[in-house]
Amino acid sequence: MRPAGLRKRIGTWAATVVLATAMPAIVRSAAAAPCPVCSPAIQHFGVSEGLSHNAVIAITQDNDGFVWLGTRDGLDRLDGSSVQRFDQLAGHDLRAERLVALAAAGDGGLWIGLRDALLLRESSGAVRDIALASNTDDDSMFVSRLLTDPNGVWVGLDGGLLRVDGARGVAQRVPALDGEPVRGLQRLDDALLVLAGREQCHLWWIDPASLTSRRQLEAPCAAALLLQDGRLRLDSSVDWSLKGPLPPESNVNSQPVVLPWRRGAVFAGVGGAFWRSPEGDVHRLGLEEGLGSEVLTAFVDTDDALWLGTYDGALRLDPDMPAFGGLDDGPLDRLLAERAVSDIAFFDRRWWFGSFDQGLLSWDEATASIRRWPDAVADPQPVLTECTAYLWDLLADDQRLLINARCSIPVDGSAGSTQLLDLQDIARDSLIDGAGRQWAVNADGLFRIDGGEPARHVIGAFETLAEAPAGELWLAMMFGPHGEPEAALLGYRIADASRRHIALPAGTRVYDMHADDAMLWLATGRGLLRVDTGSGEVTTFVAPQPEAGRVFYSVQPDSFGALWVGSNRGLLRFDPLAAEGRRFRHFDARDGLAISEFNRRSHAVDAQGRLLFGGIGGVVRFDPSRSIHMPPAPQPRVTRALVWNRDGERSIKPATGETLALAADDLTVALEFAAPGFRRAGHVNFRYRLDGVDATWVNDAGARSARYPRLAPGDYVFRLQAGSDETDWREANSPLDLRFLPAWYESAWFRLPVLLTVVLAAWLLYRWRLARLLEMERLRLRIAADLHDEMGSELAAIGMSASMLGQREGLGANERRRLTGVAESAQKVAESMRDIVWYVNPEKDSVTALGERLQTLARRLFGEDGVSVHNGWRDDDAGLSMAVRRELHLICREALTNARRHAEADRIELRLDRDADGLYIEIADNGRGFVTDTRPDGNGLGNMARRAAAINAKLRIDSAPGQGTRIHLRLTHPRRGAGPPTRLA
Repeated sequence: MRPAGLRKRIGTWAATVVLATAMPAIVRSAAAAPCPVCSPAIQHFGVSEGLSHNAVIAITQDNDGFVWLGTRDGLDRLDGSSVQRFDQLAGHDLRAERLVALAAAGDGGLWIGLRDALLLRESSGAVRDIALASNTDDDSMFVSRLLTDPNGVWVGLDGGLLRVDGARGVAQRVPALDGEPVRGLQRLDDALLVLAGREQCHLWWIDPASLTSRRQLEAPCAAALLLQDGRLRLDSSVDWSLKGPLPPESNVNSQPVVLPWRRGAVFAGVGGAFWRSPEGDVHRLGLEEGLGSEVLTAFVDTDDALWLGTYDGALRLDPDMPAFGGLDDGPLDRLLAERAVSDIAFFDRRWWFGSFDQGLLSWDEATASIRRWPDAVADPQPVLTECTAYLWDLLADDQRLLINARCSIPVDGSAGSTQLLDLQDIARDSLIDGAGRQWAVNADGLFRIDGGEPARHVIGAFETLAEAPAGELWLAMMFGPHGEPEAALLGYRIADASRRHIALPAGTRVYDMHADDAMLWLATGRGLLRVDTGSGEVTTFVAPQPEAGRVFYSVQPDSFGALWVGSNRGLLRFDPLAAEGRRFRHFDARDGLAISEFNRRSHAVDAQGRLLFGGIGGVVRFDPSRSIHMPPAPQPRVTRALVWNRDGERSIKPATGETLALAADDLTVALEFAAPGFRRAGHVNFRYRLDGVDATWVNDAGARSARYPRLAPGDYVFRLQAGSDETDWREANSPLDLRFLPAWYESAWFRLPVLLTVVLAAWLLYRWRLARLLEMERLRLRIAADLHDEMGSELAAIGMSASMLGQREGLGANERRRLTGVAESAQKVAESMRDIVWYVNPEKDSVTALGERLQTLARRLFGEDGVSVHNGWRDDDAGLSMAVRRELHLICREALTNARRHAEADRIELRLDRDADGLYIEIADNGRGFVTDTRPDGNGLGNMARRAAAINAKLRIDSAPGQGTRIHLRLTHPRRGAGPPTRLA
C-alpha cells in the first residue's frame, strides 16, 4: 500500500460540482450540506504493492474477508497487507485481458468470468470449469456480468442470460433474453431485475425458479443498473420513474459503474467518481488526474468502504478511519513538502506556516491564494531580516502576528508594514495567557511582550512555556546539542512573582508543554512526562509499540480527552484514561501519514476541531474524532500448508473442521496464515502455538508462517491468534488439527509382530539361559560328588595308612616323623577338599548353608562349650553366589583360626544375620588381643582385607591387648533381587 503516495485526496473540490463531459452539464450545489464521505482514509494498491497489473477491472470480497482484484493481466487476492497472484486456474490463462468479471460465491468460493468461460474456485481451493452451452454464435457467449445468489450465479452475456447452479455446475439459459446483451443485473426480494438491449432496452423481471419473465418494461439504455425507491438511477442527478415517459437520451447515464453506498449512490466512469447523498446533494470524489481518474469498476466491502478500480490501481476509500491528508492537495502541499515546518498559526483569515531557513508561507483556504515571505518580487527590500530565516515561533492575536517575538505583521498588512520589537534574542516559544497578556521565552529569560518594550520577568535560558489554570507560568530549561540540560521546571506565579522548582529525571530535554488542570504534560526526549504541579510527582509514559518513536517533540490535546504527540517516528494518540498498555496508539506511513518526523511545538487546531501537525516535509491535517474507536483485530486463518518431501513441494489448503494429515515421508510443513482486513492492517501481529511442541505462544516475526520439521507420529493442534498493542488477541474460528502419520515401521500392524517376535526371542533366550544354568548346576553337583566320593576317600585312605605305618615297631624316629607328617598332610588336603566340595555344591548357595558351615568350623576348633552362636541365619532363603560364599567362608575361617592359634582364645561368639542393608557377620573372641595400629606379622589379616574388597564387603577389626578381638564384616545386598530380611527370634 502507498496511501502517502496518493497526492490527490478525496474532498469537496469547489462550491459547485461539474460532472463529466460525457454526462449532461448538470450542476448541483454541494456546499450547503457537508459531505460525510469526502475525506476518507485512502489505501492504494498497484503494481508496486504486488498487483499483476495497474488496470483493475473487477473487484469482489469472499466470505473469508479476502478481496479479489481482476486486472488486465491476472487475478490477485489481497488480505490487507500482502498480495497473492494467480495466473492460471484449471488450465485457463487469466492473463492477457481475458478476465472480465468476479463474484463471491455463497459458500465461500469465487466465480470468475472470462471472456468465453466461467470458473468456480471453491473454498477448498479446487477449481471447476463450468460449461456454457450455446445455441447461437460464439460472440454471444462472451461473459459481461456476474451476480450471485445463495445457490449459484447469474451470468450476463453479450447475447443472453444464464443461471448456473453452483452445486451441480449446470448452466441454464433464460429464453426470454436470448440474443439480448445484458447491461445490468440487480437482485430483488423475489425476482432478478435485468436491463438488457442494444438500441432499444427493456427491464425484465425474471423468476429465479422457472427462469421465465414475469414482467417486461421499456427502459432507458443506461450503462449500468440501479433501482432504488422505485426509481432507476440514470446519473448522479437524474432518476427515471418506472411509470413515467422515457427520458431524453442525453440524460441517460453513460458511466459503467452505479452502486449504492452510505444510503446514497456512487456513479463512476471516464469522468471520475461522484457520490449522491440521500438528500440529493452531489459530491465529486476527487481522484488523481490522469489514469487514476477513470473508474473501471467499484465495490463496497464488509466494512462499508468503497473500492474503485482504475487504470492506476485500486483505491480503498474508508470514511470511518483517520485520514492524514495535506491541506490543498496541490501547490501549497508541494511548497510545504520542501520545508521543515517549525510552527503553525491562524491569523487574519489565513494560515501561516513558519519554517527553518525557508521563510514564511501564508495560505487563504477560501481563495486558495498563497504568499511567501520574504518574497523577492513583492518585497524587493525586505525589512524583516532581524527576524532571521529560522522561524522558531509564531504567535497570533486579533491585531498582529508575532514572528520569533522580534517582529510582527499587522492585520491586512504585508512584509513592508512589519514592525520590529526590541528583543535581543529570538523567542523559542510564546503564548497568550488567560488575561490576554503575551509572554515569550528565549536564551535571556521570560519576557512580557504585549506592551511597548519587552519586559523581562525571569532571568535564564528557557526552551518552552505553558500556563497552568491557576495563573502560573511553567518554564522548561533550554538545552544545547551537547551536554546534559538542567532537568527542572520553573514555576512563575504572575500575581506575586513567586517561583518554585520541580526536578525532572536527569538528562530530560523538554520540547513542548501542555497544562491540564493541575497536571503538566511534557513532550521530551525520553517520552511523555506527566508532572503533578502540586506534589511534584513525575510519571513517564513510553509507547509500547516497537515501531513508535521515543523522542516526543510536540503535544496537542484534542476535544475528546486525548493528547496527540508528534514524534520522530509518526504520530501518537495518548489516552490518559485507558488501561495501562493501551494508552498509546501509533500512526505512521501504514496509515497514510506522509510525514515521519515532526518538529517541536509545530501544531494547531482549526475551527472544525481538526488538528494540524508540522514536520520535516510538510503539514498533515486530520479529524481526531475518527480515531476514538479503533477496529478490533481481524480474525486470523491458516491459508495454506506447504509440505516438503524428497519428491519436492506441494501446497494444501486446509479445510475447516478437517484434520490435515501428513505422510511419513513429509519432512517439513510450513503453515501460512493471514488476517484478512484493511483497517490498520499494517499494525496487526500474529502469534501461534502447536500444542505438544511449543510450550508458550510464539510471536511471528513478520514471516506470517510457522515451520515445523518432521514430528513424532501423533495428533497435534495448531492455534493461531491475531492482535496488536491496541487490541485484544483474537483467535481463529477453529484450531487446525494436524496428524503426522507413522512410517510403515512405526505403525501398529508392524510393531505388534515385531513385539511378539522380540518377546518370543526373549523367552527362548531365557529358556536357553535357564537350561545353561541348570546344566552348570548339574555339573557343579557332579564335580562335588566326584571330589567327595573319589578323592575324599583316597585321601582318607592315605591318611589312615600313613598313621598305621607310623605305629609299627622298629621304625626310627625320622621315619615315624615322616609318616606322621604324611598323615597330617593327607588330613589337611582332605579338609581342603571338603571345603572345595562345599564351594562348588549349588545346594549350598544360601545364607543358611554359610551359617551352618561356620558354626561347624567354630565348634571343631573351640568345642561345643566354647562357641556361642546367634542363629539369625537359620532358614534364611537369601541366596549367595559361589564366589561370594567362598570369600566369606575363607575370611571367617581365617578369623576363627587366628583366634584359636594366635590369640589363644577358648571362647568364640559367632553372629550371622541379614537386615535391610545386607548381610552382617560378627566374630568375637576372648583372646589376648593386639594393637590394631601396628602391622601384624604374617599375611592373615591382609588376606582377609583383600578378600573383603574383592566382593565389595566392608571389614572392620576392633581389638586391644587383653580385651580380645571383634571382627565386623558387612556385605551390602548379598543377592540381587533378595527379598526383605526374615527376622527370627
